[in-house]
Amino acid sequence: MRLIALLVTGARALAKPPAVIGQKLHDVATPALLLDADAFERNCETLKSAVALTGVRARPHMKAHKSGALAKRQLELLDVHAAGVCAQTVSELEAAVDAGVGDVLLTNEVVGADKIERVAAAAKKSSGRVGVLIDDFWAQATDLNLALDDDVIVDAYVEVDVGQRRCGVSPSEAAPLALQISRLKNLRFAGCHCYHGLLQHVPSKAERREAVADVADAVREVRNALSAAGLAEFVITGGGTGTLAADRDSGVFDEVQPGSFCVMDLQYGSIEHEIVFERALEVLTTVLSRPAPNRCVVDAGSKAVDLVAGPPDVEGNRPYRSGGDEHGILDLEAGDDLAVGAKLRLYPSHCDPCVNLHDHWILHRGGVVVDVLAVDARGSGC
Repeated sequence: MRLIALLVTGARALAKPPAVIGQKLHDVATPALLLDADAFERNCETLKSAVALTGVRARPHMKAHKSGALAKRQLELLDVHAAGVCAQTVSELEAAVDAGVGDVLLTNEVVGADKIERVAAAAKKSSGRVGVLIDDFWAQATDLNLALDDDVIVDAYVEVDVGQRRCGVSPSEAAPLALQISRLKNLRFAGCHCYHGLLQHVPSKAERREAVADVADAVREVRNALSAAGLAEFVITGGGTGTLAADRDSGVFDEVQPGSFCVMDLQYGSIEHEIVFERALEVLTTVLSRPAPNRCVVDAGSKAVDLVAGPPDVEGNRPYRSGGDEHGILDLEAGDDLAVGAKLRLYPSHCDPCVNLHDHWILHRGGVVVDVLAVDARGSGC
């Protein structure tokens, strides 16, 4: 009956939380997803300072942390400098709306009856604004428009391909599509989404600025075309953590969308930054076995740390290699006295898929658990 109820309601059973408030980190069950609450808050303050007095607002992307509660906390910290949040999946959109976030932009196209119905329901439930991306009028915009109740309006942003060659129309096609959308009853043309994800991890900050200059040329073409078409009110949104400074300074973006900035990872740690954020994300693991002097095994395998972008760094600079789904193998130097039962922190290579493996965030300050939050938007992308 429990399984039937879950299938009917769409709810997802979460595992028992690995920690309780007030517990010391050493006593937390592992593997566990850790968030340094002080570092997270300082990162939000750094973003706030980066956009203050620039005329550009931040719309942080929750795909990095996948938590409605953390999305709401980010907006509280950013205050008037936040435009809202971004979500990448319908599940993330739903989590943000359920948490009371008043302005959520789903930076993805919505196709299929189930997803359209869920977006429509979220828009109806929201106390503020919900937005989606459109790059096909007939296959996306009209279907969503028909699914919305008469009293519900959804913001529609035209997705423009500014160089990534993924989704999006060309800059010259943006204004005609925007005009089509503006004639629909329940969709409001709100602006254009101009994101180039491939630039985010370019190692050199100078090379990233050069590349963003090309993006800015394309966005400028879009802005001019929208104005020439008589569309006077619109927002240009895009960018990310790696290109944050260049996007802000480009003069073409009204909003910037950094996501990983609040937790950070090894990929971002390996590039030059103009705006420096702290590492707040870690995975706590336990040594399960010490079968040889030069090797130990921990309980964090590929189900606890995503390995696609590379292995995590390990506390104490111990090399990590995969031991399978539930195990990681650490190669130890002579004299390393690491014992069975010891706790270690791992520093993931890519935050988004790593977070997606866990049910809960364990927030801590000074080595003590201060909160346990559900990763309520994790999943396959639905």
